[in-house]
Amino acid sequence: MTPRSDTSVESLDGYEKGRVPRDVRERQLLEVAELTFARLGYQGASLEEVARQAGVTRQYISKLFRDKEGLYLACHARARDQLEQRLLAVSAELPADPGELDARLVLRQGLEAYFRFVQERGSGWDVLFGGGAAVAGSAAGEVERLRAHTVGLIAALVTAALPSVASEDADVYAAAMSGAGEQVARWWRCHDDVSLDDVVDRLVTVFADGIAQFSDR
Repeated sequence: MTPRSDTSVESLDGYEKGRVPRDVRERQLLEVAELTFARLGYQGASLEEVARQAGVTRQYISKLFRDKEGLYLACHARARDQLEQRLLAVSAELPADPGELDARLVLRQGLEAYFRFVQERGSGWDVLFGGGAAVAGSAAGEVERLRAHTVGLIAALVTAALPSVASEDADVYAAAMSGAGEQVARWWRCHDDVSLDDVVDRLVTVFADGIAQFSDR
């Protein structure tokens, strides 16, 4: 399946002009902004462009999100939460008995969750890791803090899959997986003839032996 770069924008059909509920309007603005940041990049995007695409005024967006940085961080937090919910779903399905855990299978499930997000939420991935990501200023600092939180979730998944792994080893392994996953996702989005299963198979091959060695130390 070809990795997609778009997302759907919530329809406002059925609402009279000026009577769109605030929560609906906020969701629509975040969807439009996500597409704008993904298409133009953080530096190239503007509140004026988001306002034009959404059919509202710049002042209205400023009232809800303060400025471009506030709007971007709201988009980033939304996309990251969607990614993390997929990783947490993998953790929630792990058997309670460590003896029933298959580390290789857990690794595959985690990678599938991540790359399915890349496939289904391409513009969200762009805001998190691609050309739409903020790379300087106070927004970049907040992005790094949120990224570290995601790496922590990966480390927790590693620890759940292999309880014998030392915490520092799990942290290093999670950071390596996060970095590799980001770079492979960037490559995959330029090679739409490669299936999700093929990408996951290759990364399982790369990481499976490594995780076993960590557990044997």
